[in-house]
Amino acid sequence: GNSREMDLQIHSILEKIRFEVPALVIADCSGSMTGEATFVARLLATVTMLKNPSDELDNLLVCFGNNAEIFTDGSTGTNRANRFVQGVSTKVNRLVDRTKPFSENYASISRFIHSDMGGTEFNSVAKKLAQWIESDQDLKASRIEQLQGYPVFIVVSDGDMNSSRSAAQSMMDFRSVMARYGWDGVCVVWDVATGNPDKNKFASVPNTMHFMGWNLAIVNQVFTKIDDLDVIDTYLPLKALYESNRYDLVKKNVV
Repeated sequence: GNSREMDLQIHSILEKIRFEVPALVIADCSGSMTGEATFVARLLATVTMLKNPSDELDNLLVCFGNNAEIFTDGSTGTNRANRFVQGVSTKVNRLVDRTKPFSENYASISRFIHSDMGGTEFNSVAKKLAQWIESDQDLKASRIEQLQGYPVFIVVSDGDMNSSRSAAQSMMDFRSVMARYGWDGVCVVWDVATGNPDKNKFASVPNTMHFMGWNLAIVNQVFTKIDDLDVIDTYLPLKALYESNRYDLVKKNVV
């Protein structure tokens, strides 16, 4: 069936992807993320967690809308046929399990990533992470250490993260809160908006990459480069390639 086809298609892409560093997925679950956007968010979250090089850092997922939620192993997710149907709550022992096929892991992550969390308040993510760290003094140090263990945050969103006067300012505010906990890594904003989003809206923000579209070829391109954090400039020619006509040749050879 479809799950078998998905496993075969994804397997060839997964084979090429090598993560040298752990990445944390922050998924936009606002109302506008229906359809393809939600599929991409689920796909990227599943791929990222399965390819995570650290077994200790493959069990965290952040979702946001009007508010943010943090999910980990043992969290309760929801199975639903579509956004209009009341879902069935299910406890998920492990968010991902490398011994299972991709489709089963995708189904597991899909219980947490829905398009039913309202607006695109990106500042809710920083608030939630800070609350999570501060809520248990016995675990505070280990949670800060865990957060610092992700040199890359991948934010999948179709909105302008409009919690500040601009998307760039929203990202700067987010980075400012994270810096208080010793995190100063790379933010990859995966912009799955339809239409023509502003390709330069994060140009002024340090250590922030901005990709647009939802072609699986981009997944492969980015993830085979993203571990090279010491040479973040490799991103710039990569993006230039993506925005040029030569990208079609790459796409034909990758997908």
